[in-house]
Amino acid sequence: MTDAVGRLIDFALSAGLAGDIRLAIPLRSRLTAPDHQLADTTYDDDAFKAFLIGREAVPVIRPNPTRSGSQHSTKRALQAKECR
Repeated sequence: MTDAVGRLIDFALSAGLAGDIRLAIPLRSRLTAPDHQLADTTYDDDAFKAFLIGREAVPVIRPNPTRSGSQHSTKRALQAKECR
């Protein structure tokens, strides 16, 4: 995990084929909530996005083209944050 300018602030190692998404919530939980969370398509996961929204962070995560029907789009997350 890096800060807004790319400096390393935390990391975790996962087993070879385990998939990094399994560590996303535990890793993010150890840090203060950001205004926005930028991540690649690997992190296009409803539970992770719901976790971020619950911490009042906007998930900026490009949809994974191999995944069908993401429940939390970035656009909807931004709209929800603006309504608060």
